[in-house]
Amino acid sequence: MDARARRSKIWENFTQVESEGEVKLQCNHCMKVIGCYPNKNGTVSLWRHIKMCSKRNLQD
Repeated sequence: MDARARRSKIWENFTQVESEGEVKLQCNHCMKVIGCYPNKNGTVSLWRHIKMCSKRNLQD
């Protein structure tokens, strides 16, 4: 993923991992692996996950 795609604060909550030969993102709070294509879909799915992530809500 390019640097431009990483300007959003959402990236602080995810780590890039390889799963089944594909690059995906893992939530730093609940460790769920999410298929996300920010160059194609933006970061909406990441924001949606963080909003609903029960582990993150407990840490706040």
